[in-house]
Amino acid sequence: VRPGDVVHFIADGLTLWCTLQGVPVLQTRDGEHQLYEPDPTREGEWRIARIYDRHDNCQHLGWNAAGQLIAIAGDNEEMAVELDYEGVHGRLCAVHQRTGSGRHRLACYGY
Repeated sequence: VRPGDVVHFIADGLTLWCTLQGVPVLQTRDGEHQLYEPDPTREGEWRIARIYDRHDNCQHLGWNAAGQLIAIAGDNEEMAVELDYEGVHGRLCAVHQRTGSGRHRLACYGY
């Protein structure tokens, strides 16, 4: 998809377009849309940078240098989570909610 292109997937209820700045956007029939950015860890691939609902509320996704999702936060950061990974195998090991009073563990995983 090149800048300015729009592709409709009628059966799936999806529309894919590329902004004039070259940013791919995928929109559902319900109005949710996802903005993508180049993935610096995987040449030629894209990853989700932001997710918007039909009311334009936004969730920002943060990634580390290894290409792992490490943070999800809304515009107002009322609900923000951070993801931690094992050092050896790189598997998800904990999910924390970030609040004004610090980090609170929501889940932990053992392998």
